[in-house]
Amino acid sequence: MEIEEIFKDEIINEAKVLVSEYKFSLDGISKTITIKIYKNIRTGYYEFYQSHFIHTPLQAGPYITSRPWNDTEDLALNQAISGFTQFYNAAIKNGYKPDDSWLVENKDFK
Repeated sequence: MEIEEIFKDEIINEAKVLVSEYKFSLDGISKTITIKIYKNIRTGYYEFYQSHFIHTPLQAGPYITSRPWNDTEDLALNQAISGFTQFYNAAIKNGYKPDDSWLVENKDFK
């Protein structure tokens, strides 16, 4: 029996399986970022959830992607991490020094 078959009943919603979990930090920031990637059993997409959002002095607010999923695990992970590195690198290039305050806790992260 295929996994998808087990979850075929219409009363089951949001069926997904944890595929991987990654932890890392950014240079000059002591907080640890966690990225969890789940595979949605119905859609096949890889959805990512992150423990923090980046909010550098150059940004009006924390960066929260409007599309937290991708076609493959590696594309989802790259998308999640590049959200941090792009804003981090832009702030450094503009003369800012990294600070723990750049990472805003995601209150919905579990």
